[in-house]
Amino acid sequence: NHEAVSGLSFESNGGPVNESFTSDLIGLFGFAVGAEYFVAKDVSLVSGIDFRVLEPERTPGLVFDQLLSTEFFLALRWVLPYRWGEEGRWRTFLETKFAVIPTTRFDFELDLGVPGTANPELNFRGDPYTTIGLSSGVLYQLNDRAVAHLAAVYEWPLDHSEDIVTLNIANFTIPMRNTIEPEGLIVFGGVTFYF
Repeated sequence: NHEAVSGLSFESNGGPVNESFTSDLIGLFGFAVGAEYFVAKDVSLVSGIDFRVLEPERTPGLVFDQLLSTEFFLALRWVLPYRWGEEGRWRTFLETKFAVIPTTRFDFELDLGVPGTANPELNFRGDPYTTIGLSSGVLYQLNDRAVAHLAAVYEWPLDHSEDIVTLNIANFTIPMRNTIEPEGLIVFGGVTFYF
């Protein structure tokens, strides 16, 4: 349940053009790897890298390819002191996260709607932006050295990713300022191994 608020702005013969639109992002694939270090009983720091592939929904006038992003994150996790289930193997945790996304990449076309005319293609290579997130989840003790986890995190952008893309139409070159601000809910699961 992720979405992106985007903007396009450029100069035209009729004056400045500013468009804003919101697209749902469909999660296709994600993979994260990191490390956890306990700073106190049931309180840990988690850091790592997260790679995601999302597909924007069709937006009138635009045709998107897949959106690729990689983030570096640092989180503070608090494992609640309550246990339940067989041998007390289940626990709950709360987490807050800060992330830096060095770049966001996707290609898109302007849908001109003119038969026999190729749509102009544009390449977005966004600059860095940051997000914060809050999550809650459950842990299950598989054995003495492995814990499975399942959680949901809601992420908010602190700023946006921006790029100047160049539109070429009929021998005209138009620089377009394009911005994107992804926000939403992600569900993830994994296994942590302790040494």
